[in-house]
Amino acid sequence: MAVDRLLAILTTLMGRGETTAGQLAQRFEVSVKTIYRDIQKLCLAGAPIVTQRGSGGGIKLMEGYALDKSLFTPRERQDLLSALQALAASGQPGAENLLCKISALFQPGERAEWLRIDLSPWGSGLGTENLFNRLRDAILEHRKVAFDYIGSTGARSGRVVEPYQLIYKGGGWYLSAYDPLRSAQRLFKLSRMRGIRPGPECFEPRPFEDIPADNPYQGPDSVRLLLRFERRAEFRLPDEFPDEMLARLADGRFLAWPRWRIDDWVYGYLMSYGDMVTVLSPGYVREELIRRTQAALNRQEKSEIF
Repeated sequence: MAVDRLLAILTTLMGRGETTAGQLAQRFEVSVKTIYRDIQKLCLAGAPIVTQRGSGGGIKLMEGYALDKSLFTPRERQDLLSALQALAASGQPGAENLLCKISALFQPGERAEWLRIDLSPWGSGLGTENLFNRLRDAILEHRKVAFDYIGSTGARSGRVVEPYQLIYKGGGWYLSAYDPLRSAQRLFKLSRMRGIRPGPECFEPRPFEDIPADNPYQGPDSVRLLLRFERRAEFRLPDEFPDEMLARLADGRFLAWPRWRIDDWVYGYLMSYGDMVTVLSPGYVREELIRRTQAALNRQEKSEIF
């Protein structure tokens, strides 16, 4: 997500002192063009970033704005690490004040409140302080977590897992955990978890490898789609498709070619674009999308108003 990448770029500049757009693009797996757009956004937000093109050039913060560790207590440094890992919205003690200190790095001696990070969803959904605190405590205390999980087919199953990490990726929260039912490490999307219950039973941590939070709708049974979007959809496309999977046509419309496993989520996602998307291939996806759209229209026409 763009806000995660902006913060990560900022902390990279604090740590390294100087880097290049190419190095940042490789690290965050985006194009150099995207990195330059991110740098422009940071500059507009007030970050004192200096760029120099050509041989020997690079990207760095203005001198005098390096992160001084002595400004923070050991506990605050730990909270800073947690905040930079996208947990600032979890309600950890001192996190809000810590973010003010981060922003103050760019306005020394002044009260600066230009930066606010809140990755929780709108409303009172899954991003509440209570939920994140419970999962955080379960991870740190090595306590098993029980919940009901809604799979891609809509089937619900009970799970008891060993939690290791909370991951924010692609606009959604995931719990990375060892699942004894599958005898493997798994990613569980929080929006599909119901009745999350950290239990009293503890576990001995296993050798654990980071699981990349890839698109859960990709896999060996995924297929390549070819989608055409109207110009009116441009406001959504940069956030939902990487540059290498999106192209602008001569008439201003867009082509996208994602590779997804076809299920209810995919059809619901495509229907969210309304008349702004056309499925060019495969044909069976286009036909099913037409059927579902027509069924939804019929349902609305036949439904009775209270």
